Parts: sequence; structure tokens; C-alpha cells
Amino acid sequence: MELENVVDRARGSSPLVLVLSFGGVLTLANLVSTLAPKSALLALLAVLVWFAAALFVFVVVTWFRQDHWLKAGFIIGLTPVVARSIADVIAHPDVFASLDTSTGLLLRAIIAVPVCGGVVFGARWLTALIQGADASTSRARRS
Repeated sequence: MELENVVDRARGSSPLVLVLSFGGVLTLANLVSTLAPKSALLALLAVLVWFAAALFVFVVVTWFRQDHWLKAGFIIGLTPVVARSIADVIAHPDVFASLDTSTGLLLRAIIAVPVCGGVVFGARWLTALIQGADASTSRARRS
């Protein structure tokens, strides 16, 4: 499968499909490092998979989709938090027995969503600024 086809499918799909696939990859990557904590090779593989998935979703959400910045913040900011929580619940079923864990999850979500949305907004703004500067210099060269 070509990368262009994957990007086109991600662009045209529902945000829920993007979130579920991104969350599934991150959950598996988090489970690998949780279930085999002493394996350096598996930890490296999990980090590489996590980084590749996060970079792909950031690029697709920022430049190929036209989502509102807050929706983009939910996709990018909340999905890793929820994926880590799901991996923790699978690995350690008693992890949500305390109120501290749920409060920490809520606090991370409250902080991560607007910060990630702001990063997407800033990246889009910077891209538009650079493209505008490129267009103005190319117009100046033509005249």
C-alpha cells in the first residue's frame, strides 16, 4: 500500500477512525513496554512505533485534514493519554481503584487538549505564513 493512499484514506475518514487506529497502535506500543520492562530491544521498538504513529497523525491532522484546532487537539492530545490508560488497565487491572489515577488522567486531558490544539494551530499558521512569503517572492521575481 502506498503512503499516498494511506494519507488520502486518513484525510477522508471520520476523526473517530483516525483516533481508534492511532489509539490502538499506541496501546499496543505501551503494552509491549509494560509487559516486558527488561527488554531493551522491545522498548526501543515500542518507542519507534509510538514515534512513527504520533508523527503520522500529527502530519495528517495538521496539514491534510481541515479539522478545527480544538478537535485536532482532542485527536492528538487525548488519544495518547487514553491509550496509556487502557494499556495500564490491561496490564494492571487494579490501577483505577484509586481516585488519584482518575484525577491525574483528567488533569492530563485538561492540559493536553488545548496545548496540542495550539501546536496544530501554530503549525498551520506558520505554514500559511511561509507559503505566503514564498508566493510573494515568486510574484516579485515574475515582475
